[in-house]
Amino acid sequence: MSSKQARIGFVGAGAHATSQLYPSLAQASSAKLVAVCDLRAERAQRNAKRFGADHWYTDIEVMLDREELDGVCIVGDPDMHVTLGLQALRGKLPIFVEKPSALTTKEAQRLADAARKAGVWGMVAFMKRHAAGYTLAKDIMASPAFGGLQQVHLQFTQGEYPDLWGL
Repeated sequence: MSSKQARIGFVGAGAHATSQLYPSLAQASSAKLVAVCDLRAERAQRNAKRFGADHWYTDIEVMLDREELDGVCIVGDPDMHVTLGLQALRGKLPIFVEKPSALTTKEAQRLADAARKAGVWGMVAFMKRHAAGYTLAKDIMASPAFGGLQQVHLQFTQGEYPDLWGL
């Protein structure tokens, strides 16, 4: 294994990113968090200090200009993923965005096209398929004793947020 660590800039320091994604990034020996960016200076500074980044910013353009990055994590609302993702991709930096990457197929395609044009990848987080409950249900349905799928009833829930992204 190479000792080189990917130099990561992280945009967004809200509750989900801070509680779920920054700690995961800190566990990745192949990555080094070098910069944090958030519109709220106190959050950017807090996460930089808490997760070991040397620098923090309130403007992604400044971060992209000053830092030598190997990739950018962008976690916020879907419009932020598109707008800031396109900025990072113009700099030929791979991006990781939280789901959904965009609110429309057209905007998601813009990100994909920009990544292709830049010759880098874009990744959308969607790890629920690996959650224990989902894998257990899949294993049960695949067993001969289950007898095959007969009916599925699904309901979308967005948790405690009654008006998420205007939906």
